Amino acid sequence: MTILKDIQLDVYMPEILYDDGSPEGVALPPMGPSKTNASDEALVACLNAIGRVDLALMSESSGLSADTLVSELRGKAIFQDPEFFRDRSDWDSMTGWIPAPRYLSGNIVSKYQTAKEMEKRFPGCFEANLMSLERLLPERLDLSQIHVSLGAPWIPADIYAEFIKDLLQLRAKPEVFFNKQLSRWELERVFTYNSVVRNKITYGTSRLGASEIIEATMNARSVKVYDRIEPRSYRPNDRPRYVLNRAETLEAQNKQREILAEFEKWVMDPGKPRRIEKLQEAYNSAYVGYTYTPFDGSFLKLPGLNPDVHLFDHQRNAVARILMSGTNVLLAHDVGTGKTYEMIVAAHELKRMGLSAKNLFVVPCNVLQDFEKAHRLLYPDDDILVISPKRDFVPAKRDDALRKIRDGNYVAIDMAYSSFDMLRMSTSDMVWKSLSS
Repeated sequence: MTILKDIQLDVYMPEILYDDGSPEGVALPPMGPSKTNASDEALVACLNAIGRVDLALMSESSGLSADTLVSELRGKAIFQDPEFFRDRSDWDSMTGWIPAPRYLSGNIVSKYQTAKEMEKRFPGCFEANLMSLERLLPERLDLSQIHVSLGAPWIPADIYAEFIKDLLQLRAKPEVFFNKQLSRWELERVFTYNSVVRNKITYGTSRLGASEIIEATMNARSVKVYDRIEPRSYRPNDRPRYVLNRAETLEAQNKQREILAEFEKWVMDPGKPRRIEKLQEAYNSAYVGYTYTPFDGSFLKLPGLNPDVHLFDHQRNAVARILMSGTNVLLAHDVGTGKTYEMIVAAHELKRMGLSAKNLFVVPCNVLQDFEKAHRLLYPDDDILVISPKRDFVPAKRDDALRKIRDGNYVAIDMAYSSFDMLRMSTSDMVWKSLSS
């Protein structure tokens, strides 16, 4: 697998995407106002030059007014993002425009709700958004179509608390919460006298109570019981051993199956329509509502690309997605379909458009040389820095290599996995990793 990593971490910040001031020194090819589809050509030229929608720049290049451009492109090729105006008191027709593929993808339900909210604040400004989003709204699933498992993170914590209360006949709901940082469910074990039988006998064992079995199940941990074997001597290095108790483990796992069966019956209880509705709403909000909008890269001019190299349509579309999506991109094509070319062309365009300061490619050691050859074939004039593990990243030369990466004005830096793994993590990442483990 080849990974494209951008060194400049703030490349895709919203303020850059929504900046409507024309970049200094950027000029688009002039287009006469009477030219056919001049508004479309102005948009293509603008996206190709700076990677975003800039009405002032498009108006200057095409000779069309901003109002004309909006009337011809709005709701088809460009949309005004309602999220841009959430914290603004006034609406502005010149700002907040983004390409249609970027707006009409992602969480459509959330975008539709935001558009409705902003349409109430600014009547008539987001009608085109609502009309387009309504056509993309997916069908919502009912509970019979959803696999509900004990421990699923999309289920609200109070649903789990209610189930535990009913199962163990508690007087009050226990505290159940999901630790997002550790991706772990935690529950408070508070039981009344009447619940002891259900916790230790009906749905648990004397060694492993129902609450412990439930918590282990919710966190996808194996339900096992161990016996502690004390050391025979008291030497300093002697430690107790823990041996699996097969009989107690089998009994606890049988109780686990009973709990899972009870949970399934409890969740699907037709006599609790509000609970079913709440579960359906939780699942649909979390997972249903995302859609995929293909990007069209046919508009890309790709200046500087070797004219003897022809990119397939899917490769151009992938480059357009990287340039225009404003987020991380997964290139999930089959092996041999040209992902290397896609990443190299995208890196060149990001650098050319000023969307990245420099780009770092981290590749397997055995393809480092071939990756460099591919880049030099596509863009013979690009300034590339190749970090060889045995030549440039030995201890004596490592600092010099890192200085070159930091200070050089390269289009791309090619580095092997083995070299990248030697780079020390930042303090914040080290703390995060220790907390997660």
